[in-house]
Amino acid sequence: MLNRKDLLGLIDASAEEITEILDLAHEFKNRIKNGEKKMSHLEGKTATILFYENSTRTRTSFEQAAKYLGATTINIEAGT
Repeated sequence: MLNRKDLLGLIDASAEEITEILDLAHEFKNRIKNGEKKMSHLEGKTATILFYENSTRTRTSFEQAAKYLGATTINIEAGT
């Protein structure tokens, strides 16, 4: 189980933590492919999405992933 509040990079992550992240991502991918579009992992949480370079496709992907996990999203444009 990850004991971190956040993960900003993999340089300090152990092999076990990386394996856990990949296994969990695989599980989520399978659940979404099987039609489960709403999970409760982040229910009651807000994900703030901030990109310094405009990328609608990437921003939308992050927003959709957060919503699949049950989070509310806030998008912030770097220019504002």
